[in-house]
Amino acid sequence: MQISLPSKWSDIKIIDFIKIQQIIKDKSFEEEYDDPALCDFERMLHLIAAVSDKDVSEIKTLDIKSISAITKAIDFIFHPELIEKRIPQYFIHHKKYYKVITDVRKLSAGEYIDLSTYTKDGSDVNLHKVMALFCYPCDWLGRRKKKPENFDEQLLDLPITICYPVAVFFYHSFNNSLEAIQDYLMNQMEKQITELTEEVTQNIGDGS
Repeated sequence: MQISLPSKWSDIKIIDFIKIQQIIKDKSFEEEYDDPALCDFERMLHLIAAVSDKDVSEIKTLDIKSISAITKAIDFIFHPELIEKRIPQYFIHHKKYYKVITDVRKLSAGEYIDLSTYTKDGSDVNLHKVMALFCYPCDWLGRRKKKPENFDEQLLDLPITICYPVAVFFYHSFNNSLEAIQDYLMNQMEKQITELTEEVTQNIGDGS
C-alpha cells in the first residue's frame, strides 16, 4: 500500500490540522485502553490515517516497522510551536489574492461576537471561520472584493502555515481587547453607582 505523507507544516491544510487536534485531544482512547502504551499506539494509528487520507483499517494492515518509520516522519505534527509566527499581509490561494486584516478593531460588532463564539472554548474546529474574519479577497493591487458565500469553507484547504499565526495572534489580541472592553464597562458602572450614591446622599442631606 502506497501512502502519501506530509513532511512539513506547509503540507498540512486547515482541515488536516483540525482533524489532528481532535485526535490528539480525544479522551475516548483513554477510556478504551487501560494500558497507556496501547492508548498512544491507537491514537497514532488514527493520526497516520488522518494525515495520509486513509482509513484506520488500512493503516492497521501495515507492519510495525512501517508504522515506526511513519511515526518518526510525521513527528512534527506534535509541535505546532514550530510553525512560523510571522503574519502575512497578503497570500495567494488557488491563484486568488487575499489581504489579511491586522487590526482586531476593524472587525464589525457582529464579527466581534462571532470571534468570541469561535474562540471561547479554545477549540481548533473553527480555525477556518476565524481566518475568514481576518482576511478578504482582493485584486493584485490590494483593492477589496466581496467575500463569496461560504467563504470560511473555501479556506479549509488553506495551508496551516498561513492560518495558524493569524489565528494565534488575533486570539490573544481579541482576549486583550475583550478584557479592555470589560474593564471599561466595569469602570462606567462603578462611576454611575458612585454618582447615584452621591445624589442619594445629597438628597438625604437636603431633607428631600
